[in-house]
Amino acid sequence: MASTVMPFLMVLLFALTPCFLYAQSASQAETQLVPEQSDDDQGDIGEMSLDEDQPQELNDVSTPEFLPETTVAAQDLAEDMPEMDQEIAPAEKKPPGFAEKIAETTWIRGITWTILISMATILLSLASFKWVYEWREKNQPDLELLFSDSQKQVRPSLKDANTSVFAVLSGKGGSGKSATASSIAHLLARCGFKTLIVDMDFFTHGATFLAFSGKLPSGTQALPDYFTDNPPEAMIEPILLKKPFTRENLYILPSQVNRETNRINLTMTSRYEDLKTFTNRLSGILSEIKEQHSFDYVILDTRGGTDVSNVGSALAASSYVIITELDKPSWQMADQLVESLRDGRKIVGSDSQCLGFIINKNSLPSDKIEQYLQRRWDIPHLCTIPYDPEVIRTYQDSNVVVSENLGADFSREVIHFIEKQICSSGWNNYNNAHFQALKREPFWVMFKNLFT
Repeated sequence: MASTVMPFLMVLLFALTPCFLYAQSASQAETQLVPEQSDDDQGDIGEMSLDEDQPQELNDVSTPEFLPETTVAAQDLAEDMPEMDQEIAPAEKKPPGFAEKIAETTWIRGITWTILISMATILLSLASFKWVYEWREKNQPDLELLFSDSQKQVRPSLKDANTSVFAVLSGKGGSGKSATASSIAHLLARCGFKTLIVDMDFFTHGATFLAFSGKLPSGTQALPDYFTDNPPEAMIEPILLKKPFTRENLYILPSQVNRETNRINLTMTSRYEDLKTFTNRLSGILSEIKEQHSFDYVILDTRGGTDVSNVGSALAASSYVIITELDKPSWQMADQLVESLRDGRKIVGSDSQCLGFIINKNSLPSDKIEQYLQRRWDIPHLCTIPYDPEVIRTYQDSNVVVSENLGADFSREVIHFIEKQICSSGWNNYNNAHFQALKREPFWVMFKNLFT
């Protein structure tokens, strides 16, 4: 960043220097046009009077004899005429207006030119800065061509990673779980990881509708079918999401495939209302699918609250995060969720790790609130995502903002979260190269960061 900003500042400095020198020289020139009269000069002027000691010839101001007759006649006529200076009033001089005063003021003209030249220099510098950035982006090598097929197929070593099966939770609905979980999954798939989204919201199906643009996928199997008295014999098959952004690396386990199934199975069978039974069942399904299809990452999108499916999803994962907002109802529901997770870990015997909490849709100074929530829940603060209208706009179009605008505030914070919490030393060169490309800030983000 410093190497990019310094040329811009140097150009601005060299452009402003002659402007200020011009203004200073113009001000000095105006001062020299009206020289100050010293007391000695005024004394000399006062001494320029008739001296009685001078010869009479010098004091005599009468008409010399050598003047022409016409001049003498004109002088006699002037003596005979009345004093016109007293009878004819002088023409009134119109006082100068504000614009004339501004135009006559040299130093204001200098400042005006300084401002104009400075603005032109800034615009020119920004245009040059943007051109250099676009040229650099245009000349970036195609990562798909730099790596061979064999290099792309090298599996990352994620055995020790505690985020290979990752759950996103919240104490209540509407906090942004589906948008966050789907964004993380999209970015990981973009980096070359075979990624699976698991829609654990059996009642509102947020991730399913988001993945299929508000339509239900074609198929006969949905995840809730495996929590009934008569589950299908064959294991559920993940559905590939064919999106250019994810390079055919993103799959989903839908929570609904047709509305008829949803009307019949509104609730799970009673035996899965037990937390331990539900968690063990889900763990078995995830383990089998992950091994059978060789998924690198599995992201669970849960429903808000403290019910069995929400808490059990977190305990079946290797780690989880809690999404909250800056309002007291969100904190109070998160209180219950944190306590339920701690109790559930003891009941199930799960070693799932809580990575921390994320504040979403923030529009307030959050430093003190972050510290307060850390003390309140005794878990780390991971990041704060600002309120971003881009998320709402893309969500209304059944899309995720990271696939359309990597420069959005939401996208930058999710990328930062992946860098801090999910990046692993087991990532291969192909994965790291794509992630570094995601980290590159667009031009408008770099420009905004200059002043923030």
